[in-house]
Amino acid sequence: FSVAPREQKGFASALNQFLTVACASFVNVALSNALKDWFPKSDEGNTRTEQYANSEMGKFMFVLLGITVFGIVVNLLAPVKNWADRLHQSAIQASTRVTPSDSSTLDDAKGEICDENGEIE
Repeated sequence: FSVAPREQKGFASALNQFLTVACASFVNVALSNALKDWFPKSDEGNTRTEQYANSEMGKFMFVLLGITVFGIVVNLLAPVKNWADRLHQSAIQASTRVTPSDSSTLDDAKGEICDENGEIE
């Protein structure tokens, strides 16, 4: 989002929300359904602590650790890191370029903000 051009901030925000919230929720639901036998089972005779002690939540935590380590390793690979750096640098350059429409709104001689007609606001 931070490197998106001004004209695409809305789309970048929507894409960011989809990837960070919706996709993560889909993965969460899939993992929860696939590994539901590992979660604590509610039975009236045991306390909540005993339910967790009798479950296999440790295995579930190792699955989450594995996903995290996999993501770290992928992002540390040179081609992925270089691609992300190039993408970030090109986006910064594209967003800092001065276009003719941008330069017409700044009166360089006085350093004052002007409207589209060149008049000082």
